[in-house]
Amino acid sequence: MKWVLFFFSVISLFFAGNTLFFVPEQYDLFTIVAAGVAIAIAGICAWFSSKAFALPARSSDIKPKNIVMAPPAVVWIVAILLFCFFGLMKFRAYH
Repeated sequence: MKWVLFFFSVISLFFAGNTLFFVPEQYDLFTIVAAGVAIAIAGICAWFSSKAFALPARSSDIKPKNIVMAPPAVVWIVAILLFCFFGLMKFRAYH
């Protein structure tokens, strides 16, 4: 299940990136809501997938540090940072 959630997270991030940067029109409410929902779904999927990746074999005690350092959470965090960076660059270029 952890790989399925990771796949959904990556697909949602792909959808959000396409919505934010490859739609040729100006930003409107639909574009912002679609990207926001895709990012939220990707975050939720990445969180639960990271919990499955970080789960030790013998215990059910998971530390938040281990969840954040699991590969799906790291991919989500890096993607969000890239979205913010390129979004600021796009904003500066057009305003």
